Amino acid sequence: MFLSTLSQDLSKILENKLCYDFIITAGEGVDIKTFKVHSAILCARCPYFQVALSNSWIKKENDKFTFTKPNISPKIFDVILK
Repeated sequence: MFLSTLSQDLSKILENKLCYDFIITAGEGVDIKTFKVHSAILCARCPYFQVALSNSWIKKENDKFTFTKPNISPKIFDVILK
């Protein structure tokens, strides 16, 4: 029961636009989307973001990390996040 509730709560965090600290822009041209996400969740679930955040690949502006991925479509990136 606990793990099921925890999983649902973490899914809510993905949809919640409050308290985010990471802005990712995916796509290019007219097919572009901005995702407001939580770096702690990304680091916990993805080795790529663990390295990117620890090595300062991602810049920080106005207390938010920003990352641009023009080579990934917004639809694909949305699937990756989920």
